[in-house]
Amino acid sequence: MTYYKIVFEETPHVSMAHSHKTQNFYFTYEQKINRCEIMYIEQGDIALQNDTGEERIAPALSILCWPYLHGQVGMGTGSLHKHYTFCIASRMSIFVVSPAEIMDIGRNLMQTGTAGGFTAIIPDSVAGHKCVGEIARLIRLIISRRALVKPNADLTCTAAAMEVFALLTDYSFEQVSSNATARYSDLRYCERAIAYINTHLSEKISASDIAGAVGISVGYLSRIFKDKTGKSMVAYVNQSKINYARTMIGENYMPLSDIAQKIGISDKKYLYRLFKQQTGMTIGAYMNLKRDD
Repeated sequence: MTYYKIVFEETPHVSMAHSHKTQNFYFTYEQKINRCEIMYIEQGDIALQNDTGEERIAPALSILCWPYLHGQVGMGTGSLHKHYTFCIASRMSIFVVSPAEIMDIGRNLMQTGTAGGFTAIIPDSVAGHKCVGEIARLIRLIISRRALVKPNADLTCTAAAMEVFALLTDYSFEQVSSNATARYSDLRYCERAIAYINTHLSEKISASDIAGAVGISVGYLSRIFKDKTGKSMVAYVNQSKINYARTMIGENYMPLSDIAQKIGISDKKYLYRLFKQQTGMTIGAYMNLKRDD
């Protein structure tokens, strides 16, 4: 997902609005300034490629946002295509922003009530969210009102367009916030897993034991643990056990059988092999090194 920050330097107006139904849909757009188009795809997916080579599929029943930062080529993937769209024109600055930057913008808005100008945050697309239906309704409203010859037609269209941008901004903050919450939850799961490992070093520890203590599936914990620590749970357990063994060797001359028992390893040959694997030296060489110290 790509997000865009749009800072309007003046009140925008709707420069184009229409519906389109066709077979073999194809279009090409060039890069433009001070333009942004919002489309509701009612029927037929669209295969997109911009002039940087990035490709994606915009599915039917989704919202597609084009700030015209890049040229774009699109082609319908079905036999029939239908969409509703509008474009706004205004003096505006458009930037690609990261989720972290969006969170900073949100904090700034809550603290000061402004993000530096009239600001909107929009995603490149929205699918499967409750706001899609409301945005589609507003786009149809813009199209119908723009066709009327009434003094307030432009004002009504602009108001509806700004409501679309408000809904897209709400969606962007919601998505970024929920993702941040999920990342925080994953971090807490990993912290609990590490705490369990550190307090059960004298036992045989399996991935299922750790997942059971944390309260999530083995598969999910394995994935997020590797992502957060760079190690599998088994590798982390082995490293922790050997680090504990090294501490005991350094502090006193405890028999190896006692050290093995305290780190939950009953097979001394396996302990020798694991120690060499983790430290690059034998237990005997490490003991001699500590004695020399």
